[in-house]
Amino acid sequence: MKKDYLRVTTVAPCIVPGDIEKNEQIIAAEIDKHTGQTDILVFPELVLTGYSCADMFLSPDFAEKTTEALKWLNQVHVLNHGIVVILGSPYYGPHGRLLNAAFVLGMGPEILAIPKKNLPNYSEFYEKRWFSVPSPEFNESGPVGIRLLQTSVFKVNDVLIGVELCEDLWAVNPPSTEQVIEHGAEIIVNLSASPRLIGKRDYIKDLVRMTSARLACGYVYVSAGPSESTTDLVFSGYGVASENGVVLGETDYVMFTDQIMTMTYDIDLDVIRGWRRKNKTINMNPTDPVWKTTIQGYTGPVERGYSKHPFLPENPEIYREIITTMSLGIQKRLESCGHPSAVIGISGGSDSTLALLATVDAIDCLDMPRSMIHAISMPCFGTTQRTKDNAQKLAEALGVTFKEIPIGRVVTEHLKSLEHELDKTDIAYENAQARTRTMTLFNYSNMIGGLVIGTGDLSELALGWCTYGADHLSSYNPNVSIPKTLVIPIIRWVADCHMDKNTGDQVTSLHDILLDIADTPISPELLPGQQLSEDTVGPYELMDFFLYYFLRAEWPIQKILRIAIQTFQDTYKADFIKDRMLVFLKRFQTQQFKRSCLPDGPKVGSCSLSPRGDWRMPSDMSFEVLIQEVKSYDVTKSN
Repeated sequence: MKKDYLRVTTVAPCIVPGDIEKNEQIIAAEIDKHTGQTDILVFPELVLTGYSCADMFLSPDFAEKTTEALKWLNQVHVLNHGIVVILGSPYYGPHGRLLNAAFVLGMGPEILAIPKKNLPNYSEFYEKRWFSVPSPEFNESGPVGIRLLQTSVFKVNDVLIGVELCEDLWAVNPPSTEQVIEHGAEIIVNLSASPRLIGKRDYIKDLVRMTSARLACGYVYVSAGPSESTTDLVFSGYGVASENGVVLGETDYVMFTDQIMTMTYDIDLDVIRGWRRKNKTINMNPTDPVWKTTIQGYTGPVERGYSKHPFLPENPEIYREIITTMSLGIQKRLESCGHPSAVIGISGGSDSTLALLATVDAIDCLDMPRSMIHAISMPCFGTTQRTKDNAQKLAEALGVTFKEIPIGRVVTEHLKSLEHELDKTDIAYENAQARTRTMTLFNYSNMIGGLVIGTGDLSELALGWCTYGADHLSSYNPNVSIPKTLVIPIIRWVADCHMDKNTGDQVTSLHDILLDIADTPISPELLPGQQLSEDTVGPYELMDFFLYYFLRAEWPIQKILRIAIQTFQDTYKADFIKDRMLVFLKRFQTQQFKRSCLPDGPKVGSCSLSPRGDWRMPSDMSFEVLIQEVKSYDVTKSN
């Protein structure tokens, strides 16, 4: 078992309702198959008997057979085999009272029994006909070798695990809340027997996803399959897992009654623990549980992939929401300032294009004429004909006011006044252009009574790839929390929207212009000839990957590097990734002073570097420990 991951495997086997001896053999075979391949093996609710046994649960023969089956499974197939197994079965307790329970095997000679807290008794469910709601008196002795666990939380190695059963997830006050708050559970498993109904699969997935988000935990769900009796219902065999609100995977519905459905999830404990360190709303004060064990578990490689572009949404329709959020921020700022004009510097590049698109949306929503947007092109020494033309074409296609203000002469005179050699293309040569552009925008906005709309993005702010006192200043910046790897996909989405709504030459032109801008290499265009940003700072997909897992997931530094090497192994060499991570850390540390005085702008996604919001750090913070962690990392470990 790896210290930063817990591997959970779910199995929805083909059982025979009512045949306990047959079912224990089926379960034993699955346990043997998965021993050494996982840490926790989870079966559905009442899998040992079948959920659909109905009044047969009351049979005295069931009590003896289930108890003996559980003990046999624990002693022969689980205990000392380096695995923990959780399965559902009736619990025949004192005074003839019967519970619907989850049994935890592999914790020691005694088997833990965790009762279902919420019994459905409506529509197709009649659980209160057979089972009792657990109460304190059930702490009395039950079958020998089985211990009723009221807290529903136990520890495997250093991971706290809670258990719910089916309806518990749907309850107004689910047990998982107490398991997390009072006992610190990090992973919740749910043993279920859920009928297959239209729309129910998506509903369950949403419940699991939002529960894991609300409680900052991993949540694993598995349901009984169609080998159950189909007298009145068909059971789904559905399984799904989520981690802090992100779905890790799900099974298809079982298609055949003899189909075994399995799914394995590697749950990232660092993601859960990192968010809990930050989110004090989850106010936990757990005590160490009495029931705990140490297992070897699964020791092989983690079979979990990570997206190269973690900022990208799975559903492209979210791009509309992003544009709307940016637009609303601009609308409110313009309203609060008396509906002035908006002034924006456009370069023909992707960042200024995105900011302009959001500003156009804002102006349209405010029912103001688009002519109140002043798009200013300020060509200088490094401006290419492609970007210069695209800036003008974009403004004309959108119907905004366009003005070209060349700044070459002003910059030249300024450099002369500094006694700077005109052929010396150093940092002063570059920044003189950037600061002249910002001065021009602010002075022009003063002249017409407008506000300057910023264009710098989140990735540039993280790396300090902006000029202090220049392009990182504005009256309001809608791009401030949009990473570079998200900017171009949004522009392409807008282009596709206009292609779908192709009703005239202007729309077609806008579609083509946006696609050409999206295809334009990223450059500050401050030097003559080709000047590519990624040649200096490194590939933005790498930098955004580092940023996401440093800022959002709060992974350990070496883990970020290790997973980056695994994720990008087909794209970049390990030594290159290591070198770029050093660049990221050094720039992130040394450029904090620029972020400390950011202008206002909306948080759109899960990350922000605003000094008034998500990220507060002294400008002279030392990252030496983190840098040494990267330098000392042996890249061959990730192979």
